[in-house]
Amino acid sequence: MAQIPSYEQWMKDTKSTAHKRSEFLTRVDECLKPPQDKEAIRQALDRWRFEQSRQGKDWRENRRNNKGAVTNLYRAVSARDRRKLSAEEPEGIATENWSVKGKFQKVTGLPAHITEMMDQKIESWMGNPQTPPPEVDKSRIVGIGPNGYGY
Repeated sequence: MAQIPSYEQWMKDTKSTAHKRSEFLTRVDECLKPPQDKEAIRQALDRWRFEQSRQGKDWRENRRNNKGAVTNLYRAVSARDRRKLSAEEPEGIATENWSVKGKFQKVTGLPAHITEMMDQKIESWMGNPQTPPPEVDKSRIVGIGPNGYGY
């Protein structure tokens, strides 16, 4: 699980000599000063992320995230992933029976024969957008995109 960085480490990892820090990023900076309040950090980071998307930018591609500092902070304060992984599990995720497919970059963790079948269905749908998308278990959707499909 990601750790909340120190204020000094955050400032070092998100430094950009060519661009001034926005008021929203400055709020994140202030929240990272001791004593750190995880909820205040999360709210400040969410506000910065919202402002990035409002400007039509992807926060993951922002210059402040070149070293992965913003992504790591997001993981540390986000309620999305609360799994406690053992020392062996991260290695298992990256090895046998785990796959990463094309642009989707989704780690599935399913056996190869199932991921191949899923990949074929997705690729056939991508090749012919007039057909409806493959059936999806809506209880497993993390978010809804602007076209109404989950992502």
